[in-house]
Amino acid sequence: DYTKVASFDLEQTFQILKTSPQGLSENEAKKRLGTSGKNIFSQKKITIWEIFVRQFNNAFLYLLVGASFVSLALGQAQQALTILAITFLTALFGFFLEYRSQKAEEKLSLLLKKTCWVKRQDSKEEIDESLLVPGDVVLLAAGDIVPADCRLTAAENLQVDEAVLTGESAPVIKATDRVEALTSINKAKNLVFTGTAVQSGSAEAVIFATGSATQIGRISQ
Repeated sequence: DYTKVASFDLEQTFQILKTSPQGLSENEAKKRLGTSGKNIFSQKKITIWEIFVRQFNNAFLYLLVGASFVSLALGQAQQALTILAITFLTALFGFFLEYRSQKAEEKLSLLLKKTCWVKRQDSKEEIDESLLVPGDVVLLAAGDIVPADCRLTAAENLQVDEAVLTGESAPVIKATDRVEALTSINKAKNLVFTGTAVQSGSAEAVIFATGSATQIGRISQ
């Protein structure tokens, strides 16, 4: 629960996550990876047939089909066939757009192999983002995309673009101070979330959620 994490001071945060400012050991990170799983969103593969069928799950298409039956009942068979043809072509067009979009996304995910800097036993390592686990201490700088949901442990002139999550266009100034009685995600000044972009400054942060447990992961699910 990010609202609880925001209310912890730094000592509590490290204590609860069973880590330290120096980061996890390699052995501990491997153990946690086995427990928490990879830092990726688990997405169900959608078949071509499923994409096509769900194009018809549309109120507008239901209205068209209803209109075609009314036309048929009134003896206007040609008009009914015309409406059914429009219905089918509309569904076919939607199928084409969604299928093409899915294929483009799959190709893009193959091209993008993201890495980040992390502390392991107080030494800096560049690792694949999918191997991050709760308790890891990550290093962030301007231009980085935040790889997991994190509690800031150090920040210098840090501003983060959270539009992908909150819709706010202006970057948010971040700090390490605890935030009590947090009511909304855009007031979480001491947290950074997966997918948001570091606009300026630098920071260290300890991960408290990865993969589908992150805020973006939950929205994706």
